[in-house]
Amino acid sequence: MRNSFEKIASKTVTVFVTDGEKVLCNPDDTSAFPKVYPNPVVLETDEGEQKIEWFKAYPGEIRIKIYNVNGELVNEIKGDLGNKCITWNLKTKNGESVSSGLYLIVMQAKKITGEMEIKITKSSVIRKSKTNETIN
Repeated sequence: MRNSFEKIASKTVTVFVTDGEKVLCNPDDTSAFPKVYPNPVVLETDEGEQKIEWFKAYPGEIRIKIYNVNGELVNEIKGDLGNKCITWNLKTKNGESVSSGLYLIVMQAKKITGEMEIKITKSSVIRKSKTNETIN
C-alpha cells in the first residue's frame, strides 16, 4: 500500500544577482575597498591582527575564508555585514599562529535581500626571526 506522499522530482536552483547595491567594494573606485590593514603585517611575536574592511554597512552576514598559496583553507570568520569591519587574529582555525606568507581572502557577503556578493583580496604576513644571529 502506498502513502499519499511521493517524491516525484527534486531540483536546486542557484541565482546570482549581479546588479544591485554593492557593499564590499565601491563601484566608483574598485581599488579603494576592500581594505586589509596593516598590509603587510610585520610581527615580532605570535600575537597580531589584521582588520578587513568593506565599503558599506548593510544588514546581512559576511563569511571570510582565508587561504594560503597552496589553496588550503587556513581560517574562516563569520560576522555581521552591518559592522563594516572584521578582525583576523592571524591564527589558523586550530588556533595556531600563521606563518609568514601570502594569503588570499575570499569575502562572501549575503544581504538580507538574499543577494550575494563575492570579492577576493590578498594579505601578507611577515614574521621576524626570533633569533638574533649574526653571520660572519
